[in-house]
Order: sequence, then C-alpha cells, then structure tokens
Amino acid sequence: MKKLMMMALAALVLNACNSNSEKKNAVEKMITSDNPLMTAEGIDKFNAYIDYLNEKNRVYTILDRYFDDVDKTGKSTTRDGGIPISTITLYPIKKLSEKIDAEPSFGQLDKDAKALIEAYESLEKKVKQLDDYNKIKEYMSDDYAKAKELYPQIEADYKKFEALDILVERGIAEVQQKVRDAELKNFKEMGYEISYSKSIFLESSRDFLNYVSEKDINSMQELDKEKVKTLINKMSADFSLFNEKAEDQKLFEKEFGANNQYKLDSFKRSAQTYIAQSRTLQELLNSPAKMKEALHTFTFHRGMIVPDGTPDKILTAFDSMIRDSNNIM
Repeated sequence: MKKLMMMALAALVLNACNSNSEKKNAVEKMITSDNPLMTAEGIDKFNAYIDYLNEKNRVYTILDRYFDDVDKTGKSTTRDGGIPISTITLYPIKKLSEKIDAEPSFGQLDKDAKALIEAYESLEKKVKQLDDYNKIKEYMSDDYAKAKELYPQIEADYKKFEALDILVERGIAEVQQKVRDAELKNFKEMGYEISYSKSIFLESSRDFLNYVSEKDINSMQELDKEKVKTLINKMSADFSLFNEKAEDQKLFEKEFGANNQYKLDSFKRSAQTYIAQSRTLQELLNSPAKMKEALHTFTFHRGMIVPDGTPDKILTAFDSMIRDSNNIM
C-alpha cells in the first residue's frame, strides 16, 4: 500500500495575535463574521483535526512496513521468527473523538471523521492483538496460526482507514481554504500589506507542495519539469513581493509591533530554505546524473539519508516555514 504523504497545515490560534490588539480583534472578526464555523470553540475543535493530520503518518509507517515484510501466512519474509509490528496508538485521534460532537458542526467532515475514528479503533485493536501475540512469541507454539488469522482482518481495516483518511484530509483542506480566503479578504481591507503578501506567498508554496507531494522519492522523476518551473517561478515572485513589503518599517510595526523583527528574519530564512529545496528538485529533474545520484544515496543508506530536493525534504522545509509563519502572526 502506498504511503500517503502528509500535507502540512498550520493550526489556527487566536492567542497568536496577543502582541497586537488591533490585529487580534481583526482576526477575531474575520473568524466569527466571515466564517461562522470558526468561533473560538470551532478553532479548538479544528485544531484537533490538525493534530490528527500531523500525526497520522505513524499508522502508515508501521503498517506499510508490516505489509511490505509479511505475507498472507502471517510470517515475515525477511527474518526468522517475529513479526515487524508495533502499536499504532494516535493520541490526537482520541482527542478528536472527544470533540467530534461538539459545536460548531463541520458537516460532512464530522461524519467522515466519525467513520474514520470507528475504522481506526477497529484497526488499532487488531494491531494490538498482533503486537501482544508477537511480544510473547506465541507464534512459536501455534506456528503463526493467529498471525495468519489476523492478517486479512488488519488488511481490510487498513484499507477502510486509508479510504476514510483521504476524505477527512480533503474535508480539512476545504475548511481551511475558507479560512484562508477570509484571511486574505480581511488583510486587504485592513491595509495589512505584509500579511497579505505573506499569505499569497504561502498559498503558492502550498500549490507547489501539493503538486510535488503526488510523488515520492522513487517516482519524483515523473514530475513535469515545466510545471515545476512555473510553480517555482510564481512562488519566488510572491516571496520577492513579500520581501519588498516587509522592508517597510512602518508597515511592519503596524502589523506586528516593533519588537518582532527577529521573528520576521526567522521566517525569511525558512522561506529561503524552502525555495532552495524546491530549486534543488528542479536541478534534479534537469539532470539525469544528479537524479541518479540522489536515488542511489537514498537506496544505499536504506532511507536513513534523504537527499536535498526530494519530496520529503521539501515537506520538512515547508513545515518549518509554517511554524515560523505562525510565530509572526
């Protein structure tokens, strides 16, 4: 089963604006007026979705390894004795289950999430059974009979979880897009030119990441070179405009206060790193020799060393940039 690449999304927080009461009030107005779902309670609930999104890959990592190594007899194909399995406990999904019925309702997203939680709980229970079975080495006395019995059950639950996870991730993205649209509208109305240009840059950065995330390191050479070039050029132009606006000290103090220059500088550095990683991917696509070398490095070191310019490295750089962006809200 193909491991899904996580789409990083920034959590929404009201208290990020405490240093600037005018902006805090504006953000509160944006959330309550332009998007009724995003009340203070809605933010708390939505953050539970974001926490799940940012941790869910644990399930894929553990179970992809299991299915890559174990056949339908329940036995490992690469080792003598033992099963490559561990528990898939996701604490964020437990938190989400506590908030799923709370107001405000997120409509279809909540419905899909309820089904996802049910599928996850069934999957987690069976994986724990297999993990406990493996820990006490019960397979030595029953010749993997229980492992063979659990294999198709885990496989079926995993497929169901995977399908529902796709729906939930899509629903989260739709809700967040509404918030981003409202954010842009309000920044423009308030004359917050730096925040507006930063949001535009982050949007084009997401567009690039969305496209790159369609492939993993072993298939990234299938990315369209011209599309990659176009997306990077757009992103770079948006960053240049943001940089230009951010140089205006009066604008900066109006939007972020006088004592947050270091936060802006940190965001700029992480944004430059993200763009640099993106351009490295472009270089790999334009050079078969460099692409071959990158793939060899990854394979030779069994994935322990991830070369620059690969989708995982770009995702990591994006995550860092989003964290720094949130710090200067």
